[in-house]
Amino acid sequence: MEFQYGLGTTRFVIKFISIKQNVMIDIYPAPAIILIIMKNFGKNIAVPRDEMMIRNRKLAGLVLAIAALCGLGSAMADPPITLKVVDGGIPTPLTNVPGDAKAGRAIFLNRTQGNCYACHTVSVLKDQPFPGQIGPVLDGVANKLTVPQLRMVVSNAKLEFPGTIMPAFYKNTGLHRVPAKFAGKTILTAQQVEDVVAFLATLK
Repeated sequence: MEFQYGLGTTRFVIKFISIKQNVMIDIYPAPAIILIIMKNFGKNIAVPRDEMMIRNRKLAGLVLAIAALCGLGSAMADPPITLKVVDGGIPTPLTNVPGDAKAGRAIFLNRTQGNCYACHTVSVLKDQPFPGQIGPVLDGVANKLTVPQLRMVVSNAKLEFPGTIMPAFYKNTGLHRVPAKFAGKTILTAQQVEDVVAFLATLK
């Protein structure tokens, strides 16, 4: 069995492997809760590197119970994101911190984050190599769309354009073929979305 749970922004993976009368538990990384168990039940546990061999089945059950309290499987995912669209846009900012256009430009170009440049051409970025031609040219996009509309397009364009191939950068449900470590996660954080929107708002 393999369970995943979260503690704040940190994610842990626990693997339970039956070995005859023993149960091996692999934890990456070792969370504080396991250290507490070790402190209180140290006589029953041998710890070779990142593995813990629990020689007592009752203790194994205790670990399972504690892990369950920490949140397992889908319980570790972030709460489902709900975006309220009004007149084709999302009027309410996703964070209380104003977007940073400079940071948004970096995210726009970053191949491991927004990677927007892989699909869109922008004249102000003509010094950057390999612009894309799949999506529309974004020159003057701030004159065509309002900030709420830009926020909607970056967050989840499918809310208004179901047939678009543009990724939903701020969506964490209804996704398919997502690796376990990314389950329940968005491509961009709320702040990153706001930063990209701030950058797009400069394209007049």
